[in-house]
Amino acid sequence: MINRGVRIGGGSDCPVDPLDPIYQIYSAVTRGKYEGIKLYEYSRNECLSPLEALKLFTLDAAYIGFEENEKGSIEVGKAADFVMLSDDITAIPEEKIKDVRVLMTVVNGVVEYSAT
Repeated sequence: MINRGVRIGGGSDCPVDPLDPIYQIYSAVTRGKYEGIKLYEYSRNECLSPLEALKLFTLDAAYIGFEENEKGSIEVGKAADFVMLSDDITAIPEEKIKDVRVLMTVVNGVVEYSAT
């Protein structure tokens, strides 16, 4: 669908899969490759790059919610909603993405969670 220009947002099949967006990004990138999930045999061509997967949960999620002018990217005039992660998921080995932790969550410019 992405190759055809369809914008899709990230999400989970909770309670089947964990609700954790970091794990969902990991799943979109690896498709069960490291867990030996049989699905990988049939869907390896559907693996996304880490940047493509990140986009599902930011820009594209805002777009499908008709909120692309308010959310989804860090820009002047948009809500300051973002997380600070322990690692750059676009720069680490894909099998390590699931281990990335949220260090801080900011909603409307206010720190709502901090690991320190």
